[in-house]
Amino acid sequence: MIDEREYALKEHARWNAEAGSMNAAAVQYAEVTVKSLLLLNGGAAVSMLAFVGSISSGSSFSEGIDLGGVVSSLQWFAAGAGTAVLCAGFCYVVMFLQATLNFSYQRIWEHPFFAEGERTSKIVRLYKWFHILAVILSVGSLSMFAFGVCMIGRVVLAV
Repeated sequence: MIDEREYALKEHARWNAEAGSMNAAAVQYAEVTVKSLLLLNGGAAVSMLAFVGSISSGSSFSEGIDLGGVVSSLQWFAAGAGTAVLCAGFCYVVMFLQATLNFSYQRIWEHPFFAEGERTSKIVRLYKWFHILAVILSVGSLSMFAFGVCMIGRVVLAV
């Protein structure tokens, strides 16, 4: 029969393994999300720069184009790319706090084998705020991309 201390050690090891795999998955998903937002906004900004370049070179399509609208959409794409980079920073802080949170719990020998440490509640609050801010930034970046697309659509359709 397994004694309480051995069972506690197994639970501690299980907790650490679970926390490690959840952290790795969260990092991977955050990385893919931020890269996608950066590629969307950055690619759109580069294509807008190429579009502005072709307009300024005197192509026949350039007459009647609202250059101010094109530049505004470029600004939205650039802001979306910058917001995606800021989101990456917030995601890093979230991942750091998540790992710190795991280690803030005290390992004890009696069931449930874990107890809140003296900093756990403070770390939880910080973690939640940074997580909410990272989500808001990612939604904001995607919204800036959508707004830039709508603006350039209006410019092109007005021709």
